Amino acid sequence: LGVIALIYEAFPELGAIAVGLCIKTGNSLILRGGSEASNSNLAIAQALQSALDECKMPEGCLELLPAEQGASLKDLVTQDRYLNLVIPYGRPSLVQQVVRQSTAPVLKSAMGNCYLY
Repeated sequence: LGVIALIYEAFPELGAIAVGLCIKTGNSLILRGGSEASNSNLAIAQALQSALDECKMPEGCLELLPAEQGASLKDLVTQDRYLNLVIPYGRPSLVQQVVRQSTAPVLKSAMGNCYLY
């Protein structure tokens, strides 16, 4: 696909799961986690980035956009020139907000462990 943006809240482990799936399938990933788990999101992303560096993966194949950094959700999801897919995961209101604002294709997710399949 190319560059995938995962927008999630309160599930910091999703970052690790998504990176594994994206890297295995040759895609880059931008993580945008919620502020309620910002410390966990950062720690997980740093550990994953360190592992990717050790494996000599291309720089930029994983990026974390902290919620506190000031960039709005709309700023991210309207980058269709650079994004190939946006995946929102969380409350129905978050998913609907992303669907309404995104100019890039959106894969609406449902709550649950769908990634296992």
